[in-house]
Amino acid sequence: MTKSIQNPTNNNNGSEQKPPVAESKNTPTNVEFYDAVFHTIDDGAWAWGTAFTTIVDESGPGEWKGSKLTRKIVEKNSRYINGENNTYYAISSFKAGKDGKPHRRGNNFNACHVITMDDIGDGASAKIPLDKVVLPGSFAIETSPGNCQIGYILSVPVHDADLI
Repeated sequence: MTKSIQNPTNNNNGSEQKPPVAESKNTPTNVEFYDAVFHTIDDGAWAWGTAFTTIVDESGPGEWKGSKLTRKIVEKNSRYINGENNTYYAISSFKAGKDGKPHRRGNNFNACHVITMDDIGDGASAKIPLDKVVLPGSFAIETSPGNCQIGYILSVPVHDADLI
């Protein structure tokens, strides 16, 4: 699911550049990624995610809807462990709605666990050049050639949705 991106060692003027993420020798499994990002989830709360094989540009709304995501689901469900699917997660955890069912809605917000910047790099859809990222992230996910998301795992989840 995640991998480090190639980090340039200097910019155009020859000065040293800090890497956008800590260097990693191994790509974590989805379970390891889940454990790192959702290291602290309140009782009765869960993450939210989806995984599908359809080409992203051809996927329908049902595939993007997602569902409740727990460590057990990530660990046991073939959609999350086969290594072939497009896998997505929400940055926050959620609690059940008044109907007792899981929902990814604002009024079901429990806590934010990670802040993520998207479209970083030099690829066709990049919006922020990699050398403009000054704060090293916790991880980088390559989303397409030359593009990535850089994530900052929060050591303490933020429970105030107004701060996000």
